[in-house]
Amino acid sequence: MEKNATASSEATSQTDKRFTRLRRFNLIMGFLHLVQGIFMILVSNDTTYPIFTNYLSFDAATRSLKPSTELFYQVPFGPAVAGFLLISAVAHFYLATVGYPRYVQNLKKGMNPVRFYEYALSSSLMIVLIGMLIGLWDLGALILIFTLMPR
Repeated sequence: MEKNATASSEATSQTDKRFTRLRRFNLIMGFLHLVQGIFMILVSNDTTYPIFTNYLSFDAATRSLKPSTELFYQVPFGPAVAGFLLISAVAHFYLATVGYPRYVQNLKKGMNPVRFYEYALSSSLMIVLIGMLIGLWDLGALILIFTLMPR
């Protein structure tokens, strides 16, 4: 019986060490992503991409609807791309600090939902920025791509 208790204690100790290493790993990766994100913002240029709103307006002279386009916002592309790294940094810091107890509980259940939340945000941002690179600048389309992208 004592042998089982010792083996169980050793297994628990090994698991605790593994979680401690994961905590340190998340903290290190959080700092690396933060430094990379800040660096990317600092070295980025002033390249911006427009976001337009498109709607119909009534032309009283011709008594018809005409398409109207207005500039909604100019997205600074470098900081937007750095957003990937900063989102990841926030997730790593959360897992290494205030979210650590829940992180360990979920890992014991074979789950890691924070990674999926982080991926949902960063991949949606990535696909929107890729769309903007190829000329997709309509606000409605960008919102739909961000929210309805299959994950």
